[in-house]
Amino acid sequence: MQILVEIDKKDYEYAKEYIYGRCNMLAINNTSRILGAIADGKTLSTGHGDLIDISNIDVIELEDSTQFIRHTKGDEVDVYISAPIIIEADKSEE
Repeated sequence: MQILVEIDKKDYEYAKEYIYGRCNMLAINNTSRILGAIADGKTLSTGHGDLIDISNIDVIELEDSTQFIRHTKGDEVDVYISAPIIIEADKSEE
């Protein structure tokens, strides 16, 4: 299972300190916030494709860029998008 979690940077650093043995105790309030962030996380569907940041799309190339082309899933239009991958595709078969 993959979960996208939004967490405060201080809580993230605190959790890393605990996991890597640099501190031996998690404060209850930190633990509660960290677990709350996990509980509020967005689960990613099994078999999802690469997740990208659309604000960082470098290039979109259409096979025929001189015409308006409406692309819907299943159309036979080749579209190539170049953008950094944030989370790689889930190739599991669950």
